[in-house]
Amino acid sequence: MTANGLNKGDEHLALLFNAAFGDPRCSPRAYNLWRKCVDLDHEIGQAAFACLPALYARLSKQAIEDDFTGRLRGICKQNWTRLRLKQDALSEVCALMNAHAVPAQLDATCTGLADGATARQSWYGDALELVVPAGQSGKALSALKDNGWRVVTPPGALPRTSLWLHGPGRQHLRLRWQVMEGVTSEAADAAIWNRAYESSLGPAKVFLPDAEDALIDLLTRPVREHETEPMRWVCAVEFLRSATDQIDWDRLVLRARELRATRRTLAALRRLDDLVCGLPTGYAIHELERAPASWLERAEERVGRIGDAGQRPPAFARLAAYILGRTRSAGLPVIAGIPYGLAAYVRMRLALLRSGSGNTAPAEQASPPGLGLIHTLSKRGEP
Repeated sequence: MTANGLNKGDEHLALLFNAAFGDPRCSPRAYNLWRKCVDLDHEIGQAAFACLPALYARLSKQAIEDDFTGRLRGICKQNWTRLRLKQDALSEVCALMNAHAVPAQLDATCTGLADGATARQSWYGDALELVVPAGQSGKALSALKDNGWRVVTPPGALPRTSLWLHGPGRQHLRLRWQVMEGVTSEAADAAIWNRAYESSLGPAKVFLPDAEDALIDLLTRPVREHETEPMRWVCAVEFLRSATDQIDWDRLVLRARELRATRRTLAALRRLDDLVCGLPTGYAIHELERAPASWLERAEERVGRIGDAGQRPPAFARLAAYILGRTRSAGLPVIAGIPYGLAAYVRMRLALLRSGSGNTAPAEQASPPGLGLIHTLSKRGEP
C-alpha cells in the first residue's frame, strides 16, 4: 500500500486525480507522469474514465496539447451528449412529480445537471436518480407506474430505502426516499429537506441539497454494487473543487455532528487530502478531529475492530438488533475503511433472519439490549 492508501498498481490513479483536480501548478507534471504509467489503448478503469472530462477542462485551461488531447476531446463530446440526454430524461421525471405535487430533490451526484448550477459532476453513470419525501414515496411510485415505469427491484432487497425502475425509453431510475444513503434518520431527512433550495431542471422545478449536505452525502455514502471506492472520490472531489466558494466549513462540521457522521466525514476528507494536493480541507479536518464521535460511530468502530464476526461481544450484537428496530430500514452506513462495521453486521443478521436458514439465530442476538446498556446510552443523551 502507498501512503495515500492506494495499491501499488493504482498509483497512476492518484496522478490522474492530481492532474485533473489538484493544485493547477502541479497538474502538468502529474499529467505527464500519468501518461507514462498507463496504456491508453486499453481499459483504464471506471474511476479513471470518469476523471477524463475534468482532465480535459484543466488541460484546455492551461493550453496543454499533445497527441492525447484530441482523443480526450472526442471522449468529452460523447460524455456531454450523454449528460444532455440524462438531463432531459430526468427533467421529464421531475415534471411528472411536479404534476402530481410530489417534491423532487436531485441526488448529490446530479446537482450539476440543474440549470445554472456551479457545482458540477462531469460523469456519474447513465442511471437517473431522484429523491422524494418518505411520506410521498407511494404517490410518486404510483405516478411512475401509470406512466410506463415498472419496478425491477427484487422483493426483499436491502436496503428498502429505494427502488429501481425501468422506463419506457429504456431508462433506469433509482427512486429514493432516504435523502442520504449514509445516514438513516427521519429527523436527518427532514432537516435536509428544510435546508434544500428550489431550482429548475429544464421546465421542471426541483430541489437541490445545500452545499454542506451534498458534500457530506458524497463523502459518507456506501460504495454501491456497480462502482468502486475511487469512483466515489471522483464525484466528491469534483463537487468540492467546483463548489468551494459555497461551502461553509464551520457549518459542514456542525452538520456532520448533527448527522452523527463526524468520523466518516473525517476519514473521507483525510483520504481525499492524501490523494489530491491543494484541497481546501485542512480547517475542516482539524475541527472534525476535535469533534466528539456519536455513540453510534463509536459502536461501529468497536465492532469493526473485531475481525472475526463470531468474536463480537453479545452486547453489541443486541445493540445492532435494537438499532435496527429503531430505524426505518437496514440501510445503516458502513464507516469508510471498516468492512465489518455495525451496518454490515445488521444487514447480515436481517438477511439471515429473513432467509429460511436463519431461523435459528441465538436469542441473545435478536433480543433488545439489556437495561444496563440502554441506561448507559440514555446517560449519554442518546435515544
